[in-house]
Amino acid sequence: MVPEKHILTRELQSSQNGTAIQAALQAQTRKLRSEGELAVPVLAVNSLLAQALKAAEKRGHLRIGLQAAGEKLARERKGLLKMVREQGLAVGERISRLILVSNDGTERFYRSVEWLAKDHRSRLLVCLLDVPGLEIGNILFGEERNIKLLLIDHKDSVSLFFHTLISERQTGE
Repeated sequence: MVPEKHILTRELQSSQNGTAIQAALQAQTRKLRSEGELAVPVLAVNSLLAQALKAAEKRGHLRIGLQAAGEKLARERKGLLKMVREQGLAVGERISRLILVSNDGTERFYRSVEWLAKDHRSRLLVCLLDVPGLEIGNILFGEERNIKLLLIDHKDSVSLFFHTLISERQTGE
């Protein structure tokens, strides 16, 4: 399975860190589900990544759950299509949204995530966090909440998240 190269935001692509972020995303991948086609980056959760998730939540850039993520992405697509139709603006194909899933989802859940990823593939990347949903709840809220999916829905928070991937390699956290 050859990992896909993702088109990062212009800011990340043009920075000196773009290549390192691509390498971090391609370092470990796996199929999201055994019968599926979608290969996703597998990310270890560390303190820097946890801080990036908390920062996204505090900024209001985090949606929790498959339904909330799907609704948010659908609203955004509707707005993007309206801009294209009314203003003739081109919509780029760059990763500006990020779905993070726990490692303990069901086959049916991952199939739904895969469908969502295909539907919004031009601007969405799915990553598998190598922790169960309860741990994600503990990270974000300090309590046992079983959170299977997070959507980071703002490019600045996505960029911050991506930077943690290379900061971890540099600091060894």
